[in-house]
Amino acid sequence: MGRIMAVNISEKKGTQKKNVHSAKLIEDWGIENDAHAGKWHRQVSLLSYEKIEDFKAKGAPVDEGAFGENLIVRGIDLKHLPVGTRLQCGDVLLEVTQIGKQCHSGCEIYKIMGDCIMPREGIFTKVLKGGVISEGDEINVVKRPMRAAVLTSSDSGYAGEREDVSGPTIRKILEENGYQVVHTILLPDDREMLAQEIHRLSTRKEHSMVTVDMGAISESLFESELFGHERGSFTDAYESRPGKFEAASGSSLFMDEIGNLPLAMQAKLLTVLQNRKITRIGSNKVIPVDIRLLSATNKNIQDMVDSGTFREDLLYRLNTIHLEIPPLRERGNDIHLFIDYFMQRYAAKYEKKDISLHEHALEKLCSYHWPGNIRELQHTIEKAVILCEGDVIRSKDIFVKQTWSPQFSTTVPNLEEVERQAIETAIRQNDGNLTATAEQLGISRQTLYNKIKRFKL
Repeated sequence: MGRIMAVNISEKKGTQKKNVHSAKLIEDWGIENDAHAGKWHRQVSLLSYEKIEDFKAKGAPVDEGAFGENLIVRGIDLKHLPVGTRLQCGDVLLEVTQIGKQCHSGCEIYKIMGDCIMPREGIFTKVLKGGVISEGDEINVVKRPMRAAVLTSSDSGYAGEREDVSGPTIRKILEENGYQVVHTILLPDDREMLAQEIHRLSTRKEHSMVTVDMGAISESLFESELFGHERGSFTDAYESRPGKFEAASGSSLFMDEIGNLPLAMQAKLLTVLQNRKITRIGSNKVIPVDIRLLSATNKNIQDMVDSGTFREDLLYRLNTIHLEIPPLRERGNDIHLFIDYFMQRYAAKYEKKDISLHEHALEKLCSYHWPGNIRELQHTIEKAVILCEGDVIRSKDIFVKQTWSPQFSTTVPNLEEVERQAIETAIRQNDGNLTATAEQLGISRQTLYNKIKRFKL
Protein backbone atom coordinates (compact mmCIF):
# COMPACT_ATOMS: atom_id res chain seq x y z
CA MET A 1 0.00 0.00 0.00
CA GLY A 2 1.20 3.50 -0.85
CA ARG A 3 0.11 6.94 0.17
CA ILE A 4 -0.07 10.31 -1.61
CA MET A 5 2.23 12.80 0.15
CA ALA A 6 1.79 15.80 -2.17
CA VAL A 7 -0.16 16.86 -5.29
CA ASN A 8 1.83 19.34 -7.37
CA ILE A 9 1.03 21.37 -10.48
CA SER A 10 2.44 24.30 -12.44
CA GLU A 11 0.08 26.41 -14.50
CA LYS A 12 2.88 27.51 -16.83
CA LYS A 13 5.68 25.47 -18.38
CA GLY A 14 9.16 26.35 -17.19
CA THR A 15 8.00 27.18 -13.66
CA GLN A 16 8.38 24.99 -10.57
CA LYS A 17 5.39 22.93 -9.53
CA LYS A 18 3.64 23.84 -6.27
CA ASN A 19 1.69 21.65 -3.85
CA VAL A 20 -2.04 22.28 -4.27
CA HIS A 21 -2.89 19.44 -1.80
CA SER A 22 -5.84 18.20 -3.89
CA ALA A 23 -6.61 18.17 -7.61
CA LYS A 24 -8.96 16.78 -10.25
CA LEU A 25 -7.55 14.28 -12.76
CA ILE A 26 -9.17 14.21 -16.20
CA GLU A 27 -9.33 11.03 -18.26
CA ASP A 28 -6.74 10.92 -21.07
CA TRP A 29 -5.54 14.40 -20.20
CA GLY A 30 -3.85 14.71 -16.80
CA ILE A 31 -4.25 17.02 -13.81
CA GLU A 32 -6.63 19.93 -14.26
CA ASN A 33 -4.78 23.26 -14.71
CA ASP A 34 -1.37 21.55 -14.97
CA ALA A 35 0.69 22.91 -17.86
CA HIS A 36 2.07 19.47 -18.75
CA ALA A 37 -1.34 17.80 -19.12
CA GLY A 38 -2.45 16.85 -22.62
CA LYS A 39 -3.15 14.00 -25.01
CA TRP A 40 0.25 12.35 -24.77
CA HIS A 41 1.91 9.54 -22.82
CA ARG A 42 3.39 11.62 -19.96
CA GLN A 43 0.21 13.10 -18.46
CA VAL A 44 1.04 12.61 -14.75
CA SER A 45 4.52 12.21 -13.23
CA LEU A 46 5.24 10.38 -9.96
CA LEU A 47 8.29 10.38 -7.69
CA SER A 48 9.12 8.38 -4.58
CA TYR A 49 8.90 10.19 -1.20
CA GLU A 50 11.73 8.02 0.13
CA LYS A 51 14.07 9.00 -2.76
CA ILE A 52 13.33 12.68 -2.21
CA GLU A 53 14.14 12.35 1.50
CA ASP A 54 17.41 10.56 0.69
CA PHE A 55 18.31 13.39 -1.68
CA LYS A 56 17.46 15.99 0.98
CA ALA A 57 19.77 14.21 3.40
CA LYS A 58 22.66 15.02 1.05
CA GLY A 59 21.97 18.73 1.61
CA ALA A 60 19.75 19.39 -1.37
CA PRO A 61 17.43 22.41 -0.82
CA VAL A 62 14.34 20.97 -2.50
CA ASP A 63 10.66 21.62 -1.95
CA GLU A 64 7.62 19.64 -3.11
CA GLY A 65 7.39 19.77 -6.89
CA ALA A 66 11.02 20.83 -7.32
CA PHE A 67 11.76 17.87 -9.62
CA GLY A 68 8.71 18.53 -11.77
CA GLU A 69 6.77 15.67 -10.20
CA ASN A 70 2.97 15.81 -9.97
CA LEU A 71 2.50 13.17 -7.28
CA ILE A 72 4.84 12.29 -4.43
CA VAL A 73 4.15 8.70 -3.35
CA ARG A 74 5.28 6.94 -0.20
CA GLY A 75 5.55 3.19 0.22
CA ILE A 76 5.79 2.02 -3.44
CA ASP A 77 9.00 1.22 -5.32
CA LEU A 78 7.98 3.23 -8.38
CA LYS A 79 11.20 2.79 -10.35
CA HIS A 80 10.80 -0.97 -10.68
CA LEU A 81 7.17 -0.97 -11.82
CA PRO A 82 7.06 -2.29 -15.41
CA VAL A 83 5.44 -0.25 -18.16
CA GLY A 84 1.75 -1.16 -18.28
CA THR A 85 1.37 -1.36 -14.48
CA ARG A 86 -1.82 0.27 -13.20
CA LEU A 87 -2.18 2.34 -10.04
CA GLN A 88 -5.51 2.90 -8.29
CA CYS A 89 -6.24 5.90 -6.04
CA GLY A 90 -9.93 6.16 -5.17
CA ASP A 91 -11.74 6.51 -8.49
CA VAL A 92 -8.56 7.46 -10.33
CA LEU A 93 -6.81 4.82 -12.45
CA LEU A 94 -3.33 5.49 -13.84
CA GLU A 95 -1.22 3.37 -16.21
CA VAL A 96 2.58 3.52 -16.26
CA THR A 97 3.84 4.56 -19.72
CA GLN A 98 7.50 5.44 -19.11
CA ILE A 99 10.23 4.84 -16.52
CA GLY A 100 12.64 7.75 -16.13
CA LYS A 101 13.52 10.29 -18.81
CA GLN A 102 16.44 12.08 -20.38
CA CYS A 103 18.25 14.32 -17.91
CA HIS A 104 18.18 18.06 -18.50
CA SER A 105 21.48 19.07 -16.94
CA GLY A 106 20.47 22.72 -16.96
CA CYS A 107 17.82 22.40 -14.24
CA GLU A 108 18.37 24.36 -11.01
CA ILE A 109 18.75 21.25 -8.85
CA TYR A 110 21.44 19.86 -11.13
CA LYS A 111 23.31 23.16 -11.08
CA ILE A 112 23.38 23.10 -7.28
CA MET A 113 23.89 19.40 -6.57
CA GLY A 114 25.43 18.09 -9.79
CA ASP A 115 22.66 15.49 -9.79
CA CYS A 116 18.90 15.11 -10.25
CA ILE A 117 16.86 12.05 -9.25
CA MET A 118 13.85 12.57 -11.52
CA PRO A 119 15.48 11.19 -14.70
CA ARG A 120 16.26 7.84 -13.08
CA GLU A 121 13.66 7.55 -10.29
CA GLY A 122 10.57 9.23 -11.71
CA ILE A 123 7.83 7.47 -13.64
CA PHE A 124 5.16 8.75 -16.01
CA THR A 125 1.55 7.70 -16.42
CA LYS A 126 -1.59 8.39 -18.41
CA VAL A 127 -5.03 8.78 -16.86
CA LEU A 128 -7.33 5.87 -17.71
CA LYS A 129 -10.09 7.02 -15.35
CA GLY A 130 -10.51 10.45 -13.80
CA GLY A 131 -11.40 11.66 -10.31
CA VAL A 132 -9.97 13.60 -7.38
CA ILE A 133 -6.63 12.86 -5.64
CA SER A 134 -5.71 14.45 -2.33
CA GLU A 135 -2.84 14.33 0.15
CA GLY A 136 -3.18 11.32 2.45
CA ASP A 137 -5.11 9.17 -0.07
CA GLU A 138 -4.16 5.53 -0.45
CA ILE A 139 -2.68 4.47 -3.78
CA ASN A 140 -2.11 0.85 -4.71
CA VAL A 141 -0.73 -1.24 -7.51
CA VAL A 142 -3.58 -3.00 -9.33
CA LYS A 143 -3.01 -6.66 -9.95
CA ARG A 144 -3.75 -7.10 -13.64
CA PRO A 145 -5.04 -10.32 -15.15
CA MET A 146 -2.83 -12.42 -17.38
CA ARG A 147 -3.16 -11.29 -20.98
CA ALA A 148 -3.58 -13.66 -23.89
CA ALA A 149 -4.01 -13.61 -27.66
CA VAL A 150 -5.92 -16.26 -29.61
CA LEU A 151 -4.42 -17.12 -32.99
CA THR A 152 -6.43 -19.64 -34.98
CA SER A 153 -4.79 -21.30 -37.98
CA SER A 154 -7.29 -22.57 -40.54
CA ASP A 155 -7.18 -22.43 -44.32
CA SER A 156 -10.90 -23.03 -44.79
CA GLY A 157 -11.84 -20.65 -41.97
CA TYR A 158 -9.59 -17.92 -43.37
CA ALA A 159 -11.13 -18.38 -46.80
CA GLY A 160 -14.63 -18.03 -45.33
CA GLU A 161 -15.58 -21.58 -46.30
CA ARG A 162 -16.13 -22.68 -42.72
CA GLU A 163 -17.08 -20.97 -39.48
CA ASP A 164 -14.28 -20.78 -36.96
CA VAL A 165 -15.57 -22.42 -33.79
CA SER A 166 -12.30 -23.21 -32.02
CA GLY A 167 -11.13 -19.58 -31.70
CA PRO A 168 -14.24 -18.27 -29.88
CA THR A 169 -14.31 -21.42 -27.71
CA ILE A 170 -10.70 -20.94 -26.60
CA ARG A 171 -11.36 -17.26 -25.91
CA LYS A 172 -14.35 -18.15 -23.72
CA ILE A 173 -12.29 -20.69 -21.74
CA LEU A 174 -9.48 -18.18 -21.20
CA GLU A 175 -11.84 -15.44 -20.02
CA GLU A 176 -13.62 -17.85 -17.67
CA ASN A 177 -10.23 -18.59 -16.09
CA GLY A 178 -9.34 -14.95 -15.48
CA TYR A 179 -7.37 -14.11 -18.63
CA GLN A 180 -7.75 -10.85 -20.49
CA VAL A 181 -7.93 -11.68 -24.20
CA VAL A 182 -6.41 -8.68 -25.95
CA HIS A 183 -6.39 -9.96 -29.52
CA THR A 184 -7.98 -12.60 -31.75
CA ILE A 185 -7.15 -13.37 -35.35
CA LEU A 186 -7.86 -16.07 -37.93
CA LEU A 187 -4.88 -17.01 -40.11
CA PRO A 188 -4.25 -19.47 -42.95
CA ASP A 189 -1.92 -22.40 -42.30
CA ASP A 190 1.18 -20.42 -43.22
CA ARG A 191 4.18 -20.41 -40.90
CA GLU A 192 5.63 -17.08 -42.04
CA MET A 193 2.31 -15.30 -41.49
CA LEU A 194 2.09 -16.93 -38.07
CA ALA A 195 5.63 -15.76 -37.22
CA GLN A 196 4.78 -12.21 -38.34
CA GLU A 197 1.68 -12.16 -36.15
CA ILE A 198 3.58 -13.47 -33.11
CA HIS A 199 6.13 -10.72 -33.66
CA ARG A 200 3.42 -8.07 -34.04
CA LEU A 201 1.96 -9.06 -30.68
CA SER A 202 5.33 -8.84 -28.92
CA THR A 203 7.00 -5.89 -27.20
CA ARG A 204 9.44 -5.78 -30.15
CA LYS A 205 6.76 -4.83 -32.70
CA GLU A 206 8.20 -1.32 -33.24
CA HIS A 207 11.01 -2.91 -35.25
CA SER A 208 10.48 -5.03 -38.36
CA MET A 209 10.98 -8.78 -38.08
CA VAL A 210 14.02 -10.10 -39.97
CA THR A 211 13.58 -13.31 -41.97
CA VAL A 212 16.31 -15.62 -43.21
CA ASP A 213 15.89 -18.85 -45.21
CA MET A 214 18.42 -21.18 -43.65
CA GLY A 215 18.08 -23.69 -46.45
CA ALA A 216 19.08 -21.12 -49.07
CA ILE A 217 22.39 -20.15 -47.44
CA SER A 218 25.45 -21.97 -48.74
CA GLU A 219 28.01 -23.15 -46.22
CA SER A 220 30.61 -20.71 -47.58
CA LEU A 221 28.29 -17.71 -47.02
CA PHE A 222 26.71 -18.83 -43.75
CA GLU A 223 28.85 -16.76 -41.37
CA SER A 224 28.79 -13.68 -43.60
CA GLU A 225 25.00 -13.81 -44.02
CA LEU A 226 24.23 -14.26 -40.33
CA PHE A 227 27.13 -12.50 -38.60
CA GLY A 228 28.22 -9.91 -41.16
CA HIS A 229 31.70 -9.07 -42.44
CA GLU A 230 34.23 -6.27 -42.66
CA ARG A 231 35.48 -4.74 -45.87
CA GLY A 232 38.27 -6.77 -47.46
CA SER A 233 37.73 -9.81 -45.23
CA PHE A 234 37.29 -12.04 -48.31
CA THR A 235 37.03 -11.81 -52.09
CA ASP A 236 34.19 -9.51 -53.20
CA ALA A 237 33.83 -8.03 -49.70
CA TYR A 238 33.93 -4.49 -51.05
CA GLU A 239 32.24 -2.94 -48.04
CA SER A 240 31.42 -3.75 -44.43
CA ARG A 241 27.99 -5.24 -43.90
CA PRO A 242 26.04 -6.26 -40.80
CA GLY A 243 24.54 -9.75 -40.69
CA LYS A 244 21.00 -10.88 -39.92
CA PHE A 245 21.66 -11.06 -36.17
CA GLU A 246 22.74 -7.42 -36.00
CA ALA A 247 19.85 -6.36 -38.22
CA ALA A 248 17.38 -8.15 -35.93
CA SER A 249 18.84 -6.90 -32.64
CA GLY A 250 16.01 -5.43 -30.58
CA SER A 251 13.49 -7.26 -32.78
CA SER A 252 12.62 -10.82 -33.86
CA LEU A 253 14.66 -13.12 -36.11
CA PHE A 254 12.70 -15.73 -38.06
CA MET A 255 14.88 -18.64 -39.23
CA ASP A 256 12.91 -20.56 -41.83
CA GLU A 257 13.84 -24.09 -42.93
CA ILE A 258 16.28 -24.54 -40.08
CA GLY A 259 16.16 -28.30 -40.63
CA ASN A 260 18.27 -27.84 -43.79
CA LEU A 261 21.22 -26.45 -41.85
CA PRO A 262 24.42 -28.58 -42.10
CA LEU A 263 25.88 -29.96 -38.87
CA ALA A 264 28.96 -27.72 -39.00
CA MET A 265 26.76 -24.65 -39.24
CA GLN A 266 24.53 -25.88 -36.43
CA ALA A 267 27.46 -25.74 -34.00
CA LYS A 268 28.18 -22.10 -34.92
CA LEU A 269 24.53 -21.16 -34.58
CA LEU A 270 24.32 -22.83 -31.17
CA THR A 271 27.30 -20.84 -29.91
CA VAL A 272 25.71 -17.54 -30.91
CA LEU A 273 22.34 -18.44 -29.40
CA GLN A 274 24.00 -19.38 -26.11
CA ASN A 275 26.29 -16.35 -25.85
CA ARG A 276 24.08 -13.78 -27.60
CA LYS A 277 27.22 -12.32 -29.14
CA ILE A 278 28.55 -12.26 -32.69
CA THR A 279 31.81 -11.29 -34.34
CA ARG A 280 31.88 -10.14 -37.94
CA ILE A 281 34.20 -11.92 -40.36
CA GLY A 282 37.48 -10.00 -40.47
CA SER A 283 36.92 -8.31 -37.10
CA ASN A 284 37.90 -8.99 -33.50
CA LYS A 285 35.12 -6.82 -32.08
CA VAL A 286 32.48 -8.75 -30.12
CA ILE A 287 28.97 -7.37 -30.75
CA PRO A 288 26.15 -8.21 -28.29
CA VAL A 289 22.81 -8.96 -29.93
CA ASP A 290 19.32 -8.97 -28.40
CA ILE A 291 16.93 -11.06 -30.48
CA ARG A 292 13.72 -12.99 -30.07
CA LEU A 293 14.17 -16.18 -32.08
CA LEU A 294 11.46 -17.88 -34.16
CA SER A 295 12.31 -20.90 -36.30
CA ALA A 296 10.44 -23.25 -38.61
CA THR A 297 11.02 -26.36 -40.70
CA ASN A 298 9.06 -28.88 -42.72
CA LYS A 299 11.24 -31.73 -41.44
CA ASN A 300 10.86 -33.93 -38.37
CA ILE A 301 13.68 -32.59 -36.22
CA GLN A 302 13.41 -35.37 -33.64
CA ASP A 303 13.92 -37.96 -36.39
CA MET A 304 16.95 -35.96 -37.54
CA VAL A 305 18.33 -35.96 -33.99
CA ASP A 306 17.86 -39.74 -33.81
CA SER A 307 19.69 -40.18 -37.12
CA GLY A 308 22.53 -37.84 -36.10
CA THR A 309 21.85 -35.12 -38.68
CA PHE A 310 20.65 -32.48 -36.19
CA ARG A 311 22.28 -31.51 -32.88
CA GLU A 312 20.22 -32.45 -29.85
CA ASP A 313 21.55 -29.50 -27.82
CA LEU A 314 20.49 -27.10 -30.57
CA LEU A 315 17.01 -28.63 -30.56
CA TYR A 316 16.77 -28.02 -26.80
CA ARG A 317 17.85 -24.43 -27.35
CA LEU A 318 15.23 -23.85 -30.08
CA ASN A 319 12.30 -25.88 -28.80
CA THR A 320 10.88 -23.63 -26.06
CA ILE A 321 7.34 -23.42 -27.45
CA HIS A 322 6.41 -25.86 -30.23
CA LEU A 323 3.66 -25.12 -32.78
CA GLU A 324 2.85 -27.61 -35.53
CA ILE A 325 1.19 -26.65 -38.83
CA PRO A 326 0.27 -29.75 -40.88
CA PRO A 327 1.70 -29.96 -44.43
CA LEU A 328 -0.55 -29.36 -47.42
CA ARG A 329 -0.79 -33.08 -48.22
CA GLU A 330 -2.43 -33.71 -44.81
CA ARG A 331 -5.13 -31.04 -45.09
CA GLY A 332 -7.66 -32.97 -47.13
CA ASN A 333 -9.91 -30.78 -49.23
CA ASP A 334 -8.20 -27.56 -48.11
CA ILE A 335 -6.11 -27.82 -51.29
CA HIS A 336 -9.22 -26.95 -53.31
CA LEU A 337 -9.46 -23.62 -51.49
CA PHE A 338 -5.87 -22.76 -52.34
CA ILE A 339 -6.29 -23.84 -55.96
CA ASP A 340 -9.37 -21.60 -56.33
CA TYR A 341 -7.58 -18.70 -54.63
CA PHE A 342 -4.45 -18.90 -56.78
CA MET A 343 -6.50 -19.43 -59.96
CA GLN A 344 -8.42 -16.21 -59.30
CA ARG A 345 -5.29 -14.32 -58.29
CA TYR A 346 -3.25 -15.18 -61.38
CA ALA A 347 -6.19 -15.04 -63.76
CA ALA A 348 -6.58 -11.41 -62.73
CA LYS A 349 -2.84 -10.73 -62.83
CA TYR A 350 -2.37 -12.11 -66.34
CA GLU A 351 -5.78 -10.93 -67.63
CA LYS A 352 -7.22 -14.40 -68.26
CA LYS A 353 -10.53 -13.92 -66.49
CA ASP A 354 -12.29 -16.81 -68.31
CA ILE A 355 -9.65 -19.42 -67.54
CA SER A 356 -10.74 -22.74 -66.02
CA LEU A 357 -9.21 -25.96 -64.73
CA HIS A 358 -9.81 -29.28 -66.50
CA GLU A 359 -10.93 -32.12 -64.21
CA HIS A 360 -7.85 -34.19 -65.09
CA ALA A 361 -5.59 -31.25 -64.18
CA LEU A 362 -7.42 -30.89 -60.86
CA GLU A 363 -6.96 -34.63 -60.23
CA LYS A 364 -3.25 -34.28 -60.93
CA LEU A 365 -2.95 -31.38 -58.48
CA CYS A 366 -4.86 -33.21 -55.75
CA SER A 367 -2.89 -36.45 -56.11
CA TYR A 368 0.54 -34.79 -55.85
CA HIS A 369 2.31 -34.89 -52.44
CA TRP A 370 3.52 -31.22 -52.51
CA PRO A 371 6.85 -31.38 -50.68
CA GLY A 372 7.13 -27.61 -51.16
CA ASN A 373 3.67 -27.07 -49.59
CA ILE A 374 1.67 -23.93 -50.41
CA ARG A 375 4.54 -22.07 -52.09
CA GLU A 376 5.07 -24.92 -54.55
CA LEU A 377 1.33 -25.04 -55.30
CA GLN A 378 1.26 -21.28 -55.80
CA HIS A 379 4.11 -21.28 -58.32
CA THR A 380 2.68 -24.34 -60.11
CA ILE A 381 -0.68 -22.61 -60.62
CA GLU A 382 0.99 -19.39 -61.77
CA LYS A 383 3.09 -21.27 -64.31
CA ALA A 384 0.03 -23.14 -65.59
CA VAL A 385 -1.94 -19.90 -66.03
CA ILE A 386 0.92 -18.37 -68.02
CA LEU A 387 1.70 -21.36 -70.26
CA CYS A 388 -1.69 -22.95 -70.94
CA GLU A 389 -3.11 -22.78 -74.46
CA GLY A 390 -6.49 -21.13 -74.59
CA ASP A 391 -8.69 -20.75 -71.52
CA VAL A 392 -8.40 -24.26 -70.07
CA ILE A 393 -5.55 -25.52 -67.89
CA ARG A 394 -4.99 -29.18 -68.77
CA SER A 395 -2.98 -31.93 -67.12
CA LYS A 396 0.01 -31.27 -69.39
CA ASP A 397 0.18 -27.68 -68.08
CA ILE A 398 0.74 -28.88 -64.50
CA PHE A 399 4.50 -29.25 -64.18
CA VAL A 400 5.01 -31.52 -61.18
CA LYS A 401 6.91 -34.78 -60.98
CA GLN A 402 4.08 -37.22 -60.67
CA THR A 403 4.75 -40.34 -58.67
CA TRP A 404 2.60 -43.45 -58.42
CA SER A 405 2.60 -45.57 -55.32
CA PRO A 406 0.44 -48.67 -54.89
CA GLN A 407 -2.04 -48.75 -52.01
CA PHE A 408 -1.40 -51.42 -49.41
CA SER A 409 -4.10 -54.07 -49.17
CA THR A 410 -4.53 -57.64 -48.13
CA THR A 411 -4.32 -58.75 -51.77
CA VAL A 412 -1.34 -57.85 -53.94
CA PRO A 413 -2.16 -57.23 -57.65
CA ASN A 414 0.03 -58.95 -60.24
CA LEU A 415 2.57 -56.85 -62.13
CA GLU A 416 0.52 -56.88 -65.31
CA GLU A 417 -2.47 -55.32 -63.50
CA VAL A 418 -0.23 -52.71 -61.87
CA GLU A 419 1.20 -51.78 -65.30
CA ARG A 420 -2.27 -51.54 -66.81
CA GLN A 421 -3.50 -49.24 -64.01
CA ALA A 422 -0.42 -47.02 -64.32
CA ILE A 423 -0.91 -46.61 -68.10
CA GLU A 424 -4.64 -45.92 -67.70
CA THR A 425 -3.99 -43.30 -65.01
CA ALA A 426 -1.28 -41.58 -67.08
CA ILE A 427 -3.52 -41.43 -70.16
CA ARG A 428 -6.30 -39.83 -68.12
CA GLN A 429 -3.95 -37.31 -66.48
CA ASN A 430 -2.61 -36.24 -69.89
CA ASP A 431 -6.08 -35.87 -71.42
CA GLY A 432 -5.47 -38.68 -73.92
CA ASN A 433 -2.25 -37.13 -75.27
CA LEU A 434 -0.21 -40.28 -75.97
CA THR A 435 3.06 -38.46 -76.59
CA ALA A 436 2.84 -36.80 -73.19
CA THR A 437 1.72 -40.09 -71.62
CA ALA A 438 4.70 -41.97 -73.05
CA GLU A 439 7.04 -39.23 -71.80
CA GLN A 440 5.54 -39.40 -68.32
CA LEU A 441 5.87 -43.21 -68.20
CA GLY A 442 9.42 -43.13 -69.55
CA ILE A 443 8.70 -45.33 -72.58
CA SER A 444 8.61 -44.77 -76.34
CA ARG A 445 5.39 -43.85 -78.14
CA GLN A 446 5.49 -47.15 -80.06
CA THR A 447 5.88 -49.16 -76.84
CA LEU A 448 2.89 -47.32 -75.43
CA TYR A 449 0.82 -48.19 -78.54
CA ASN A 450 1.72 -51.87 -78.12
CA LYS A 451 0.73 -51.89 -74.43
CA ILE A 452 -2.56 -50.12 -75.11
CA LYS A 453 -3.35 -52.74 -77.71
CA ARG A 454 -2.38 -55.58 -75.38
CA PHE A 455 -4.41 -54.27 -72.42
CA LYS A 456 -7.31 -53.26 -74.72
CA LEU A 457 -7.36 -49.68 -73.34
